[in-house]
Amino acid sequence: MFFTYFEYCNLLYLKREIDLSAQREMLAAEMTSRVTSSPYFADELSKLAKGAVSLSVNSLSGVEHWLEKLIPEAIINKRFALRHYCSPELLLMALGYMTETTDSQLGIEQPLSEERRELLCRICLIDESALDQMLDWLYPEYPDCVQPGTRTGSYGRFVRVLQLPNLKDLLR
Repeated sequence: MFFTYFEYCNLLYLKREIDLSAQREMLAAEMTSRVTSSPYFADELSKLAKGAVSLSVNSLSGVEHWLEKLIPEAIINKRFALRHYCSPELLLMALGYMTETTDSQLGIEQPLSEERRELLCRICLIDESALDQMLDWLYPEYPDCVQPGTRTGSYGRFVRVLQLPNLKDLLR
């Protein structure tokens, strides 16, 4: 289920904006293709008959149900669109994930390269134009976890993750 949620969110992020009711069959077919081509499932898929894996429109409805509950909404009237902001807690968790997956050191400035910016926006389902403002809102909320890095001309923006966020940090 997590893989389906993760990949469906990735697919929707790439679409940026889409009418889900009109495109459900296409999305289900594309998701089936993502599952069957994933190296993660290669061993299991090799044991199955060709065509045994299929995600239906109903398979994706569960993910959409979760996405409809996001604040601010990512799905309104069966239409998905990237958001213009997200909660600071979600962005903080995304920064922690980025730090871990890129093997960055805590307390050291990390450049917010195009790849890292895209990762943060994809996780938070926000438009890239919103990221800098979201970061500016985040820093004063969680100064023990994250601080702004330098901004240097051609090198862009940096961020310093001081500690990986945990649930205790979010519930204060």
